[in-house]
This record gives sequence, structure tokens and C-alpha cells, in this order.
Amino acid sequence: MRKHLLAVAIATELLLSSTAWGADDAGGILKEAKTVLDEAVSLEGGWTSTQDLIKESEQQLQSGAKDQALKLAKQALAEAKLSLERARELNKNWSVPKYLTK
Repeated sequence: MRKHLLAVAIATELLLSSTAWGADDAGGILKEAKTVLDEAVSLEGGWTSTQDLIKESEQQLQSGAKDQALKLAKQALAEAKLSLERARELNKNWSVPKYLTK
């Protein structure tokens, strides 16, 4: 149940934040994705797949494939937000097992 609510919350946030950028602003969405991913990385929770999506979106944007760049940018932002949420949950709820600290 909690995972379902988390997924719904992130999807809603993605929709709301993406509409603020406009229909074709892949650059703005990419900037937000990088910022969110940087925060996840700082918590040791960034996903390499998100970095790959950002890189691919930037390449598509440079080549003029705006629709594909936008699609990839939105996907990168969604993944970045998921990785950040996962990193926060791990930092909050996980600790090294006692048998490993002795």
C-alpha cells in the first residue's frame, strides 16, 4: 500500500512539475532532473540509468529530435525523483547490521 501511494505521489508530482515547463521544454525538465539526481547522488542513491537517460535526452535535443528529447527528459525526471525518494527512505530506515559492525 505504501509503495502504491509513493508511486501515485511521484507520478502526480511529475505531471505537475512537467506542465510548469511547457509542452516542449526538454531543457528545463533536464535541468530539474539533473538537480534531483544530484541530490540523490549526494545521499548515495543516484541511479546510473537516470544518468543514461539524461545523456540520451541531451543528445536527442542537440540533434533536433525535440519530441524524443522531451520524452526521455520526462522519463529521466521521473527516475531521478524515484531514486531520490529511495535514497531518503534508505537513509532513514536502514542501518548496518550489528553482526557486521563487530
